Amino acid sequence: MSSTFDALFTSSPKELTASQDFALSYSRFFKANYRSLPIYKQNPCYRSFHKPFHHIESDNPNIHLSSVIMSVVTRAKRKRTGSSSGTGPAVNLAVLQQHPTLWYEDGNVVISAGKTMFLVHRSLLSRQSDVLAGLMLSAVQSHGSSPVEGCPLVTLDNSADDIAVVLTAIYDSRPFIQGIQLTFSTVSAMFRLGSEYKIQWLRDEALSRLQACYPDTLAKYDELVDRFDPKRPMPWTHTQDYEVALLAQSYFLNSILVTALYECCTGKPWELLLRLGLNEEGRQTPSTSVPFNRELIQKLFRGRSELVTLRTTQTFGFIDEKILTKGCTKKSLQMCLLVIHDMATNAHKLGLLMDNACALDQEEDFIDEAGKGGCQSCIALWKKRHRAGRQRVWDSLYMVFRVPEELDL
Repeated sequence: MSSTFDALFTSSPKELTASQDFALSYSRFFKANYRSLPIYKQNPCYRSFHKPFHHIESDNPNIHLSSVIMSVVTRAKRKRTGSSSGTGPAVNLAVLQQHPTLWYEDGNVVISAGKTMFLVHRSLLSRQSDVLAGLMLSAVQSHGSSPVEGCPLVTLDNSADDIAVVLTAIYDSRPFIQGIQLTFSTVSAMFRLGSEYKIQWLRDEALSRLQACYPDTLAKYDELVDRFDPKRPMPWTHTQDYEVALLAQSYFLNSILVTALYECCTGKPWELLLRLGLNEEGRQTPSTSVPFNRELIQKLFRGRSELVTLRTTQTFGFIDEKILTKGCTKKSLQMCLLVIHDMATNAHKLGLLMDNACALDQEEDFIDEAGKGGCQSCIALWKKRHRAGRQRVWDSLYMVFRVPEELDL
């Protein structure tokens, strides 16, 4: 009798058998022994069983123990229609909606994210991601079929939009690998979920786009197309550089991080704060979905101040140095000195050296225009010094923005 009783509480709710004869035969045994059996409290259904039996101790003649046992066992066996498959947070199926396009009638697994459900094919997802394959297998083994289309339900804690990006890429990868322009939100989802679910090609494609817009060498940076050029891998937005910096910081993509931070500094950081919805009290209003990162903003303001100085001392350093070539003849010497003096004056008048953080800008056209009257050998030297100064600025970006963090003393 004791072994049969133990079997009742060591079985899963699905395996419990409930019959009137069973309940009647064990009613007296429960009344005498249920409190003293340690296995009772070890069972995962303890809370479900425990509350109804509180009445037993009173020996209330109006309570029939067999009915109590029957009600508890029946409740344990009842299918749960308001929870997930156990692979994610609990969901309320009543509020979930089918995705308009990622709902295949012949699908055999349902994925829920946020308030959206996706009916997809388990075999296709399993080939793309071992992580998703494991989650789907766990859903099948743990709870079998769910109340959704008779298919296993896998609940993910990602946003519905992000999951839609990944599933769309899995079912049709052509727009993602043919160089078609994709928004940063799409590229971000590709990289984050590609990393999380070990979909390597998706992560690599996203990283390739990020590196194309935020390169790791000055030569590649000089080859960048205009921000608004449709050939750009990602269309530019006013907060994109900051959002890229956030993503790069989270995943330790330091080369992308410093370039994105520099791009932020080429604008005005205080305008960025307004676009992030920061009010006069320094608090972010709920009107924007881009998070405010105080540490990153501090890097921007501090880095911008240093870039203004570097533009003067490095990018335009040749002006103050007043260096002339050995080939500058006595006849042209005085003229070249006068030209470089006028060049410095014009640079200040044009605002090229006044609170300007664009220390990587190419200014050779300015040298050609302002250097008219100087000898060719001196003009060539000034351009060379200008290029060397830009390279020094590029090489110092890690220090300027204190990246990696161990440099932030």
